[in-house]
Amino acid sequence: MTYVSIAAGIVAKLGTVTELEQVYNHEPKELAKFPCATVTAFSHTDIFADTAANTRQFIFMIRLYFRTDTAQDAETVLRNVADKVIAKIESDVTLNGSCDFARPSEGKWVFQQREVPVRVVEITVEALKRLNR
Repeated sequence: MTYVSIAAGIVAKLGTVTELEQVYNHEPKELAKFPCATVTAFSHTDIFADTAANTRQFIFMIRLYFRTDTAQDAETVLRNVADKVIAKIESDVTLNGSCDFARPSEGKWVFQQREVPVRVVEITVEALKRLNR
């Protein structure tokens, strides 16, 4: 259940970022409001801890979107939103108790063409959880 609980913890944190108009717990086919965020599972790795447990590392991707076909500067808007998202994740490293430690580890900026042209920042979140056998 750690994929479910960690995703829920990330979505809950993003829900407190007032600059976001919409937060999705998946990658939807169409985005309704901007700026918005999506949360998707990326991968996990089991790391041997000891004979009683493993440490599992979960990787999630937060994608922040903003339209580039508006009068507002997408880059400036997303820089502000990205700073707020990073601060929210760092302010509660257990993501409401869903993991032992989480951190926003990397960010990448891209342009995409969806239903409209968008600027995107992809923020990778690594979450560690010790799981007893």
